[in-house]
Amino acid sequence: MRASSRSLMAALVASIASPAAAVPTSAQAPLTHHKRPSSSARSPFTSEFGAYIDELLDEWKVAGLAIGVVDSQQSYSKVGADEWTPRVFGDIFIWMLIKIFNKGIWVRSAPQRAGDYRYSVTYPILSQGWETPVSSIIRDDFVLGDEWATAHLTLEDAASHRTGLAGHMDAYPNTINGSIASSQDIVRLLRHFPLTYEPRTKWDYNNYMYTTLSHAIETLTGEPLRHTLKRVLWEPLGMRSTFLNLRDVNQSKHKVARGYFWDREQGKFGEHPLWDAPGVSGAGTELSTVKDYTKWLQCLIHETAPLSKGAHTEIRKPRMVVQPEAYPPQGFDMSMYGLAWFRTTIHGHVVYQHTGSTDSHGANVVWLPELNYGLVIFLNQPNEIRHIIARKLIEDRIGTPEADRFDVAGFWKKALAGAEKAVANMIDILFPDRPTPALPSTHNLDAIAGKYSHPGYGIIEVRQQTNPQNSSEMILVADRDNLAFPVQWRFEHVSGDYWAIWRYGYVDSARPSVAYAAHVETAASGSVKSISLKMPEVVAGKDQHEIVFSRLN
Repeated sequence: MRASSRSLMAALVASIASPAAAVPTSAQAPLTHHKRPSSSARSPFTSEFGAYIDELLDEWKVAGLAIGVVDSQQSYSKVGADEWTPRVFGDIFIWMLIKIFNKGIWVRSAPQRAGDYRYSVTYPILSQGWETPVSSIIRDDFVLGDEWATAHLTLEDAASHRTGLAGHMDAYPNTINGSIASSQDIVRLLRHFPLTYEPRTKWDYNNYMYTTLSHAIETLTGEPLRHTLKRVLWEPLGMRSTFLNLRDVNQSKHKVARGYFWDREQGKFGEHPLWDAPGVSGAGTELSTVKDYTKWLQCLIHETAPLSKGAHTEIRKPRMVVQPEAYPPQGFDMSMYGLAWFRTTIHGHVVYQHTGSTDSHGANVVWLPELNYGLVIFLNQPNEIRHIIARKLIEDRIGTPEADRFDVAGFWKKALAGAEKAVANMIDILFPDRPTPALPSTHNLDAIAGKYSHPGYGIIEVRQQTNPQNSSEMILVADRDNLAFPVQWRFEHVSGDYWAIWRYGYVDSARPSVAYAAHVETAASGSVKSISLKMPEVVAGKDQHEIVFSRLN
């Protein structure tokens, strides 16, 4: 998900928040034992590369993709033609829906204004640039579960994922009480979530903060974010096929590529509905094409207008160490994180990269400024071949010998198999000390069914339904269909008043993605009082945070 709509968001903040003064970049050549890459640009889209992509699509069961490459001043793109035509007919493969890409564009445009004296006059509140506290812009809305964090966390903290707030994706709403959630509505939920870590001590990816930055920009400018992005970035760059929501696309001449998933049981592709969650905004609702994104890459690589030199400097500046367990290196060096980009190195060359995912689409954007090289990959499935293809393109361009190339495909096959194994063993992981045989539940299904509420996660209605995997059994479920990424929670009794709550998608619903440990609490009256969920994040020396849903009826 998540080099993404976040990268455009980061640019927007960078154009609003960065100093005008430029910091010169070093001209020193990178250290590498490989032959120096050729400086002549050339299209990578050979017949051999087409056959390679064709094999990947078959092996990894991906319906289609689009690739754009920037090499020096030249741009090349390939959109489902020749060997790699999308395998699912019925849609024109023009548009890719991306979750993470306008983060980078957002942050890039904001800093340009915050530190530039011209914008400090227009927005005096941004006189501190990236060190501006978020609460100074949207004080009534930006309230966290910690008073110090509320007062001190800055635009830079929010953009660099170092606020101490965990993901809480199962609270991220598309609608609240039946109405579309605005960015302001979403920001106002933050006060109900506990901080998992001390601020600025640990990198932890958080979509809410880019929705927060979106709301801050809209508050400053007095206009919808999409209008600001269009005026400040899209139009100057000639990105005329880029939008921030599905409604604007539908009013244009363009079509959106559907998302697909591979149905293992049926042995065929299943189709996702088109996705739109306007309130998510700069956290990832952008729609674009690879041709448009090569224009954005050209701007980043060559440090050109419409961004100032100071904004480009801010974009490239690393701000937070990313712990390897949170973002495995995959053959790169250890990563740093800045304004919506991971910064690392490979074979002596600096790399900026970011991926993005929704349930239905995936993206990957990578650029190597010293080589004047970059690439963008959009897929109509959030599949990890985006990493495999990107690495091949990069190492082909560098001229890396085959013996020195990291096995990206092998890494992801092992990682995905490990993730499936972890889900299969989730009950053992969550409840290692459960008794055998299990203790009976204090309450039957009828007694637990009902409405429950948490001020941040909203209202859930726990109801009985036939188990999709066993038609003779009734289970408890809670439909979270109001979320930006809708899921169904399915309850499985473990022992006594302890339950596992499995997280299932609505479209690709054959397998759960994760489970939460839950506990049903009994009131003094003997009825069910609440259901509490343990958050998956574990902090050494601390108990896991719980989200408590109190019974309403």
